[in-house]
Amino acid sequence: MLTPAQRLALAKTEFRDLQRKHRLHLDDVLTFFPEEEVVSFLQSLMN
Repeated sequence: MLTPAQRLALAKTEFRDLQRKHRLHLDDVLTFFPEEEVVSFLQSLMN
């Protein structure tokens, strides 16, 4: 099981990979998901 710090590091790495591959911005990724899921995901990263 990953610690919160490890999950955040993994999420950052995955986002950077997607960002480079598809030339995406954070708002591009977040607008893809329903608002409730985005809020839950961001809250989970902060815990």
